[in-house]
Amino acid sequence: MSEISQRGLRDIATLRTRSCQAGPLSGAQATSRFVLLENEKARLNRELDNWNGRKNSAEKKLANIEEELTVIKKILLGDSQMRPMRNTTRPRLKEDSYVAPESQTGVLFEY
Repeated sequence: MSEISQRGLRDIATLRTRSCQAGPLSGAQATSRFVLLENEKARLNRELDNWNGRKNSAEKKLANIEEELTVIKKILLGDSQMRPMRNTTRPRLKEDSYVAPESQTGVLFEY
């Protein structure tokens, strides 16, 4: 007995598969298809050129940022290695001893 292959949905002919698999019937159809493909090729080339231009400008900006980051890192790390950081904070007062200055209305606030 010979096996009968089962047909699936991939074997069903649709309008799209018929039109893609079929060759042009006349010279006019072949010319039309040729022009369509030439226009699509030109459009894709323009799109690729635009993308490459944006890519190049983004790469330049990224390089500038990386260069600036390295300079800032050298400044920050160089200063911290050369001299110790000093304490720039003022000592805090006790909470009860702080009295706010008088406001423009003449009212005295205490915190």
